[in-house]
Amino acid sequence: MQFKYDVMCVVLVAIAITGNPALHAKTLPAAQPAAASSVTDSEVTVSSISATDVFPGDDVTLTGTGLDSKKAKFLIGKKPLKVKARTASEATVTLPAKVQSGPLILKVGKAATETPYQIRVFQAPVLKKVPGSAPKGGTLQVQGKGLSGVSQWQLGNVSLSVDDGAKNTDRKVTLRLPQNAPDEAAICAIVNGRRFPFNKNTITGVAPRIDQVLYLSPPDKKTRYFGIADGENLSETTTLKINGKSADVMLDTQNGKIALGFVYKKKLPKKTLKFVAANGPFASDPFEVDGKTMGFSIAAEELDKAVFREPPQLEMNRIRRELESVEARMEGKCLWWSRTLASQSPKDAEMAKSMGECAGAYLEVMMWLRYYQGVLCRAMDDGTAAANANAEAGKMLTRSTADFIAVAEERLDQMWEKTTAGMASGGAEKKLQIGKTIDLMEKLVESRHYAQRSCENKTFTAEGGEQKSAKAIVTHDLESAF
Repeated sequence: MQFKYDVMCVVLVAIAITGNPALHAKTLPAAQPAAASSVTDSEVTVSSISATDVFPGDDVTLTGTGLDSKKAKFLIGKKPLKVKARTASEATVTLPAKVQSGPLILKVGKAATETPYQIRVFQAPVLKKVPGSAPKGGTLQVQGKGLSGVSQWQLGNVSLSVDDGAKNTDRKVTLRLPQNAPDEAAICAIVNGRRFPFNKNTITGVAPRIDQVLYLSPPDKKTRYFGIADGENLSETTTLKINGKSADVMLDTQNGKIALGFVYKKKLPKKTLKFVAANGPFASDPFEVDGKTMGFSIAAEELDKAVFREPPQLEMNRIRRELESVEARMEGKCLWWSRTLASQSPKDAEMAKSMGECAGAYLEVMMWLRYYQGVLCRAMDDGTAAANANAEAGKMLTRSTADFIAVAEERLDQMWEKTTAGMASGGAEKKLQIGKTIDLMEKLVESRHYAQRSCENKTFTAEGGEQKSAKAIVTHDLESAF
């Protein structure tokens, strides 16, 4: 029995060594995968990573060993990373959309191992709405998602600061634009050094400012208005609207100042007027004027301090001499112009110059008549008790009012129409003459206020025995003719 047993063992050993052909055919396919793998599960490792500060959707490259094993999976927290490509030493993975910061985890089969690599995931901001224009030195509001994670804002390459006084959220952020902001560039959000530009440019510029307005209302039937607006950031391209209606403008640089001369072709109501200047899309704050002031935009109580400049040592004889001189010049300057006034418009430098000089002479006559009225009133005594004593001066004041209106109505209505027609276009000579005319108008308004102030609390007895207010005469004059 022992022998048989030994023989049987030898037979079994021989079969094991030489192999049974039928048995070998069945087991070979199962043995091949094991033979193809050069590493065990414990030999799948990650030794480095291309980036640890990432954004959703980024590709990251891992290096190590055994990374081609199909059992090897990669996660951040519980979020699996999609494998785009792999070899034994390198694997490229893509971060999913809603992944959060956390450690990189290597999972082989059911065994999960936390690697030493901590992944910081930054959320990419989404810029949905950015203004197409914004004023330099002002603010603009950006709308979108994920804005609270933005570390830096830029317009082009110029840094912008967040307006801490505004209510900023993850969806809305208000930014301040410096004066050196580029004229046109895209808003860019920067997160961890990565730039996220908006897909459209923002145009920047400087908004004008109106500080003071004066205007005159010529007594012509078409109710055109001449005026001047002083302020800042005014240029040849600045536009002007009065109560929402456009006015023709030109830049006035006379006497070292910069202002807008304007012509308004509509009737100005005697109510609050809103003047708005604009440089392209950048508009000034509305500047409000009381239409009843008939010219100056400042309050009556501020008039003396801000505008009124009393002419030094005005005497009646001097005013009479000035009037005679100006009237002589007016006759000479307006002779040629009056002959062609009805049939022609200013088309060349010669006509523009003649027109300006003629209009200037008319304005000067009215200006000195104003001063004449002021001196008459200063010669009167105050109060109603002095009405009889002021009778003679009152008669002269009334006559000067008639003279003033006669001068204004004679030819000035036509000159206003012709002059305003040339306001928007023409050469330098025409603009120069119009600028001089605007300056004379400003002086005329100041002389008007001089007369009005001088006639305060002055009463005179008229020819019919009626007591009249000297200021009322001037005020009535102001409303009917300037």
